[in-house]
Amino acid sequence: LVLDQLGPDLLRRSLRHVRERGVLEATLQRLAEEDPLTGIANRQGFQALLAARLAENEGRGVALGHLDLDNFRHANDALGHQAGDRLILQVVARLKNQLEAGDCVSRLGSDEFALLIDTRRAPERAEAIAERITEALSEPYWIDGESLLIGCSLGIAHARAKAGADPLMWHAHIAMQQAKSI
Repeated sequence: LVLDQLGPDLLRRSLRHVRERGVLEATLQRLAEEDPLTGIANRQGFQALLAARLAENEGRGVALGHLDLDNFRHANDALGHQAGDRLILQVVARLKNQLEAGDCVSRLGSDEFALLIDTRRAPERAEAIAERITEALSEPYWIDGESLLIGCSLGIAHARAKAGADPLMWHAHIAMQQAKSI
């Protein structure tokens, strides 16, 4: 802006531009970090959540769950992608029902989820939540009048002080793979 050319209209347009740009930037940031179907954090948003959570207490008091739905692809292929989306929404609702304040769920891929579990009060919470989630997800789902049974493989890893996000994610993934092979 040039001071001698500044008038009420130019100032008003400039302020509107700044406001609209701020809204647009916030929207783009949200879209970059949020799964459009479920509204929960996507992989990128999860990375930010995990980094922040690990930084809070130098990596202590956090457990990471890596969850993979079993037989989701078969259900998705048999019933179609819209039915698969409705199934994912039901899964996310069940996951949220098992979590408490301080815990969060993120969608890493089509049928993969991450769970950040606050274990500062009680480290054994992670295993108890994992058991509840496994039970809740094994109950039948109703999609378009069809009863579906899908399960999940869930691995849990506990953060170590100052160990970082990558080792924690790796250990949770390995635990999930081990759960899948049982």
